[in-house]
Amino acid sequence: MRKFPYFSFVLSLVVISCVSQTKNEPNVQGISVDINKQADISEFVSSFDGYVCLETYEECLVNEIRKLKMVGDTIYVADDTKITMFSRRDGSYLGKIHKHGRGPGEYITLTDFDVFDSRLYVLSNVDREIIMYNASGDVLRIINTGEGFSNLSVIDEDNIWLYSSDSNDSMYNFILIGPDADVKAKYDKFSKNQSYTIEDITFCGSVSDTLYVSQYYDNIVYSLHYDGYVPLYRFDMNLRNTVSQEELSATPLSELHKTYKYKESFRSIMHIDRNRHTLFAETWCFLDGLALKTCFVKADMVTGKSHFYICGYDVDERFPLFDLSDVIGYDGKVLISYLTAFSAKKHGKKYKIGNLADISEYDNPVIVFHTLNY
Repeated sequence: MRKFPYFSFVLSLVVISCVSQTKNEPNVQGISVDINKQADISEFVSSFDGYVCLETYEECLVNEIRKLKMVGDTIYVADDTKITMFSRRDGSYLGKIHKHGRGPGEYITLTDFDVFDSRLYVLSNVDREIIMYNASGDVLRIINTGEGFSNLSVIDEDNIWLYSSDSNDSMYNFILIGPDADVKAKYDKFSKNQSYTIEDITFCGSVSDTLYVSQYYDNIVYSLHYDGYVPLYRFDMNLRNTVSQEELSATPLSELHKTYKYKESFRSIMHIDRNRHTLFAETWCFLDGLALKTCFVKADMVTGKSHFYICGYDVDERFPLFDLSDVIGYDGKVLISYLTAFSAKKHGKKYKIGNLADISEYDNPVIVFHTLNY
């Protein structure tokens, strides 16, 4: 998904890029969102594109989906210890990377992973390594990161972005490294190593040769490129509590989490994409009486008009699985979500969806596809 060449680095760019930019740039574009006006589901969903029941037997059991990526016809599903591969067309098992351990080419923790050119990159925070495997599980390369990171995004075979979650000795959140762990750029300097990591999505999209990135309790989306880290969009929601940029800079993440996790507030931006003048975003918000909810925003960047939808607040029978399943990834404008087999069986029977009522409640999760309307 993020296959953009970074071959033409020059020394001056690398030196400049190591200087942290201020986040408070005046050209950030505000997006006003009224959380009290729930849009019709048709503003966000164009079509239900079916589902795939992942093949189930002992060799390919999935404990819990922690991350999913779809590349071509292959679905990559990570749980706590392994990455299992399935066919997008029929859910058949294709193989897995299961190297959990302490030996050579193994990882103690599967912190994050990415896929580029049929190679799988596994980030292990504890091992302080990125291990590159082919689809058969053979080790192709081991990159020693020198310290722990919580997320990675592979641009190409020569460039990998890492995110630290305010928790490393380099004191920068975003670091671009090469295949020999050489640092090419670094951004977002922080003052204290918090040694507190929340493992979640930070790299939330891409456009051209730039990544979209977001951080916890920050309502701003930034563009991240080897020669710049710049705020782009600010989501102004009329929530009861707003975390200011000053508070974000001065307060450890652990304290922010304690303060706001049960109060109506903005938590994070999980995904963002722009198609011409329309911006789509998946956000997470703490909402009064609803706890943490997935909330979708669609905004016209010319007129300023925006639409807001709380997923799962009220099931719409035109697209019931959109509200009932958990969002786990994107493939272009296709939203990918999943259901446990138990839930899929129950909802399949109630809403008469395909053959879901006939599956076993002990099967692997069911992957669901919707095309988004933006």
